[in-house]
Amino acid sequence: MEPGDVTESLLDAILANRPVVVPHLHLPLQSGCDSVLAKMNRQYKLGAYLDMIEMVNDRLIVDGLPPAISTDVICGFPTEREHDFDETYAIAKQVGFMHMHIFPYSVRTGTAAARWKQLPPQVVRERVQRLLALDEELSLKYRQQLIGRQVEVIIEQSANKEGHMRGRCEYYAEITVPTTERHGSLIAVKVTEVTNQTTVGLPTLAIL
Repeated sequence: MEPGDVTESLLDAILANRPVVVPHLHLPLQSGCDSVLAKMNRQYKLGAYLDMIEMVNDRLIVDGLPPAISTDVICGFPTEREHDFDETYAIAKQVGFMHMHIFPYSVRTGTAAARWKQLPPQVVRERVQRLLALDEELSLKYRQQLIGRQVEVIIEQSANKEGHMRGRCEYYAEITVPTTERHGSLIAVKVTEVTNQTTVGLPTLAIL
């Protein structure tokens, strides 16, 4: 969604339907630089994006925990200067995304950007790696807020550890749980441990 898509009415609807609408929104940033956003032909500016984030966090916070926000970021768009990338990095850190989907720019035939001078591949790769490292840092910081909380996990697949399954909770975190429940089951879980790579929980009372 873009800034114009997130309205007070939409947030009212989310709040009114809490049992079936999870506190996770995917709000693509693409770039933290207005000049790059304009060249991408995005119909919003950074200020409007940050206003949207503030409104979402203010309205959807529960017991001190803000909603999980994921995003898309494109690295290495033609004409993206080092300073432009630094702005994107700083904004991502400021927002504190739960997860970033990070894409290196790839040429699309027929677009204006395809005719512009492309950045050196090594520069693009280096920027992607920097954002991936930041993504790991921000994800860990957000997921640490889940420790001690009860969440709802929908079981999706077997975990690497025998007798354990993995699934996502309403805050988009993938959680490993010791359980014999089948794929598609919805179970209550108390988060007990968070590392860079995993979030672990224990089943609590069943969800009816």
